[in-house]
Amino acid sequence: MSATETDPEVEQDESTSAPADVAAAPADGSASDSTGKSSGDANEQPSSVPDGSLRSEAGDLSLDEIMAPLPSMSMVRATAWLVAPAAAAANALMGAGFEVLDGAEGAQYAVVSTRLPRHRVADLVSHARSVPLDVIVLAHPGGEVAAVDAVRAGAAAVIAEGDAVALVRLAAGGANLPGPDPSIALIEAYEARVVHEGDSGSAAVTSPTSGLPSAAALELRLAAPFDTSRALRVLCIRVVNLASAGHRMSTDASALLARRIGLAFRTVCEKHGELFDTGEGSYVLLGAGVTVLAAERLGRILAGIVEAYTPDPSTPLLLAVGHAGPECSGDPATLRELAGRAEIAAALEETSKVLGAGELVGSLATATELEVILRLIDLVARSSGGIDRDVIARGASEIAGRLGFDGPERMIVRFVAHVADIGLVRNPVAPDDPGWPDHPVEGADYLEVTAGPAVGKAVRHTHEHWDGSGFPDGLTGPEIPPPSRIAAVAEALVLGGFDADALSAHAGTRFDPAAVEAAIALITEGVLQP
Repeated sequence: MSATETDPEVEQDESTSAPADVAAAPADGSASDSTGKSSGDANEQPSSVPDGSLRSEAGDLSLDEIMAPLPSMSMVRATAWLVAPAAAAANALMGAGFEVLDGAEGAQYAVVSTRLPRHRVADLVSHARSVPLDVIVLAHPGGEVAAVDAVRAGAAAVIAEGDAVALVRLAAGGANLPGPDPSIALIEAYEARVVHEGDSGSAAVTSPTSGLPSAAALELRLAAPFDTSRALRVLCIRVVNLASAGHRMSTDASALLARRIGLAFRTVCEKHGELFDTGEGSYVLLGAGVTVLAAERLGRILAGIVEAYTPDPSTPLLLAVGHAGPECSGDPATLRELAGRAEIAAALEETSKVLGAGELVGSLATATELEVILRLIDLVARSSGGIDRDVIARGASEIAGRLGFDGPERMIVRFVAHVADIGLVRNPVAPDDPGWPDHPVEGADYLEVTAGPAVGKAVRHTHEHWDGSGFPDGLTGPEIPPPSRIAAVAEALVLGGFDADALSAHAGTRFDPAAVEAAIALITEGVLQP
């Protein structure tokens, strides 16, 4: 399949960040000449690959270079490339369909884009691994499934389009480089994800409050065919502080306020598309032919309606609107996901806000990387007998709270507990297998690229024991990072059926005594239970 053909996993006419020293694969697998120009399309212009955008030594990188976006490369023409191969490796990869550009000598990683058809992604990963070269997956929003396939085929890490800093960090050998801590954005995205979990609305197809189709009806609609003659735009709309405003009102008054807002929204939106009430002040509009400007105007109108219905003038109701259309994807479910990510970002503002998914390059990159991570850990959970890592994560969060962790530090503990076994994706071994001690190292290596060294270190040490008998490094006591200690207790608690006595028996040997004490107190109080 050519890259110009329609494929649900392929987005055309988009560009992404690419390093200077690269070797690329044309999407149609055509051969390349010695100049690196694809022979697959005689009318295609050569990609511009400026010199000096990425270097292999941390000392060569200035702060401005680290934070600046890397140059763009057409993804129609170049859909897989090498960063920073020996000649033999380059020749082998050319045979697999890679297009080797000038200056690719000395590359250490093969980078494969999810904008390829899904079956090609895993195939290219396998070819690159046979050279052998480690493979980095460059994932676009909506390409998370292909990215998961690639990791299962042996890819070492996933970096989202737009995350130029992660590419630079990779080229610098994972060094602690100047600039923002990469874990901050990822943990914020994770927090938004877990806070909003479960807000899926009623199973009924009609909302009893507004009379609009419900979240269940929306899922049915997204599974049905759409008219392809008019480009679809999805708007995710949420009255941010509706619940807090309702707390100061009677139940009847609160229900009346929600009903009035829903009816007003229906009146305004009915000419723009199909509106769904997904519950708790949230709505989704499927708009055919709605442009970016029209979405922004509509968002401002809806914000005015919300503010007009404010019950307490001192605390006006705020509206968050996120939208995504053909500039992001052609897949309805993907558009809904991207619009939802933009709505979450808009809700962080102190005023009503309308945001397009295309405006959130950094946020979308983080959300894409997080989505791949969570899909991978769900895969591990299913293959290991259905252990719910989120249950372990919630337990770790409660223990951390009892120990005085708060804010981002507490959320980091929850995240580490959630993803601790991600190394089992590439190394799916049982606890009695000789390779079992390697999986936290592989997990740490994977996460360090996008989540940063601190998160990677915490994941690496989740199997250490308080008395030094654990792995991989035999750390003891306070040498073990606190998130690692708490995650280990939470996992043992869940796997052991919340047996306080069994947990207590390992305090001071396998586990941090303080974390065990906190866990037992929470069990006694009924906070932690099966």
